[in-house]
Amino acid sequence: EEVAVLDLRAVPSKPSVDWFLFASARSRSHMRTLARSVSHSLKQSGVLMFGGPPLIEGGDSDEWMLVDGGRAVVSVLTREARRSIQLEDHWLELGATVALQMPPPPRAPRAPDAAAAAAALRAS
Repeated sequence: EEVAVLDLRAVPSKPSVDWFLFASARSRSHMRTLARSVSHSLKQSGVLMFGGPPLIEGGDSDEWMLVDGGRAVVSVLTREARRSIQLEDHWLELGATVALQMPPPPRAPRAPDAAAAAAALRAS
């Protein structure tokens, strides 16, 4: 969902990472699916880590997973963890710049409850 891409190339004494992407997940299963999808996409693009697919860390966590693509790292967190950890703010304070910011997609309107819809039809 909500995505931010930080450019770390200007951060002094940074690790060997140029890009840090943050994404929010709605649930643990959503988080796992996003991390696996990112890893698969990186692998399909030819990104290999130590001769194998990009590394996925945090698989036992209920709040975060990290996909290490070498010069690009993707952090998938639950909304709650992302708000409490505020890792993006840490990198911005160190000199990273925001390369891309995407708000969460708009929520689709909920379908009316069948009983409420039937009651509304009877009332009219």
